[in-house]
Amino acid sequence: MRLAWIALLLIVGCSPMVVERGDVVTVTYTGSFTNGTIFDSNDPAQGGRTLPFIVTAGRAQVIPGFDQALLGMEEGETKTVTIPAKDAYGTYDSSLVLQLPKEKTLPLVVDIRRDVDVALSQLPEVPEVGTVLETTHFTYNVTGMNSTHLSLFLMNATKDPVMLEGMPWNSTLVKTNATSVTYRHLPAVGGIYLSAEGPYRASIDGQTILLTSTIELGQEYQSSGRTGRVSRITEDNIYLDFNHPLAGNILVFNIRVDDITRTE
Repeated sequence: MRLAWIALLLIVGCSPMVVERGDVVTVTYTGSFTNGTIFDSNDPAQGGRTLPFIVTAGRAQVIPGFDQALLGMEEGETKTVTIPAKDAYGTYDSSLVLQLPKEKTLPLVVDIRRDVDVALSQLPEVPEVGTVLETTHFTYNVTGMNSTHLSLFLMNATKDPVMLEGMPWNSTLVKTNATSVTYRHLPAVGGIYLSAEGPYRASIDGQTILLTSTIELGQEYQSSGRTGRVSRITEDNIYLDFNHPLAGNILVFNIRVDDITRTE
């Protein structure tokens, strides 16, 4: 009977270790598309990086399908899993594609009305009627107010170069009359100007400033705190795609568990 117990202990002691949630797992993997094209690997036999890939199982450190595949694998085991897009890098969302103009124009000469209405919600504090307000380049007189807006009148126009249209080019005063002031932009021809829609190169076409985008196909660009990739350029537009580059793809992974370390 004693020998039987010893034999049982030896059998139990030889049971292979399997991956559980929280285990630190060293993995060799190769990722490919369903047509067999490899997009990533750390397997030298597949021409991949030789750096070890270490992940804590069940902690969402990898895509869901990969994470799920690891659980229950034995140390030394190899398997191939096919992961649908929803469990990989997500389904492709066309609403995450931003269309930008390849070119846009601005007038070289602009008229600014002297009567201005400003929403009260945009002001840190509400001045009284008759107050004189000083800004970087202009002086305004508060002429009226209602429940939502403040009415201002532009009292002066500076001859010093100013920044208008939200762009960093100088603009100089051309004329002033009772209702408006007129400025002419002075862009540096060939200069690069940054806008909310990306970098544009400026040129002058008659009485128009022509801005031409400098973003190239495949280039990554940040907009509103997100990083997008230029996926397409047409004659008129540039398309900035905020989907993951692998979104919408069914992925196939060959996975080998090289080592399991239990931390709990």
